[in-house]
Amino acid sequence: YNNDKEIVCKNEQKYRPCIPISSNVIFVGTANIDETTKDFSDRLLDRANVIRLNPISFLQAREQSLLGKQQGKEKQNEKKIFYDVFKNWRQEIEYPFISFTESEMEFFTKLHSLINEYDHQKGVSFRILRNIEKYIINIPCSQDNTITKARAIDLQIKQRVLTKIKGHAEQFGSLIGMCEMQSEKP
Repeated sequence: YNNDKEIVCKNEQKYRPCIPISSNVIFVGTANIDETTKDFSDRLLDRANVIRLNPISFLQAREQSLLGKQQGKEKQNEKKIFYDVFKNWRQEIEYPFISFTESEMEFFTKLHSLINEYDHQKGVSFRILRNIEKYIINIPCSQDNTITKARAIDLQIKQRVLTKIKGHAEQFGSLIGMCEMQSEKP
C-alpha cells in the first residue's frame, strides 16, 4: 500500500507498506496474441522470453469436442443464478464446433489462412467460430426456413470477420478487390 501519511490504511500497524521480493521469485505472464491485441514492442521483446504455442486447427478442435462429448465430460463452469432466465431460451454449446461439418471447418480454416496472409492479427479466431456456432443454433425456427445455415454463416462472416478488415488498399486491395466507380463492378 501507499506509505503516504495522508492516506489511511487501517492495517498499517499489522502490515508493512511493501514486501521485498527475493531472487528465488520469478514472474511469469501470459498474453493472447490474436485479432484483439497489438504486437509487442521491440523494447519489451528485448527484455522477455516469448514462447509461441502452435495453434491447433479448427478440425482438431472439433475432434476434441467430439471426444469430450463421447466421454460424457461435464461442464466445468457453473452459470450464475441470474443467468438462468437467459439460458432458458438460448441454447448453449456444450461441445463446441461439432455442429459444423468437416467441409465447413475446412472453409473457416482456409478463410483464416487467407486473411492471415495479409494481416497476422486478423482472421477467424476460435472465439469468433464459437459465436458463429451460437448464432446458428439460436436462429428461431420458422415455417419457411428463411435463414438457412449457409445464409447464417454468410451473415456471420460479414458481421464478425469482414468488419475487422480495415486498412489501406496496398495492404488489403488484392484480398478484397476493387470497385470501378463508373461501372460499380468489382
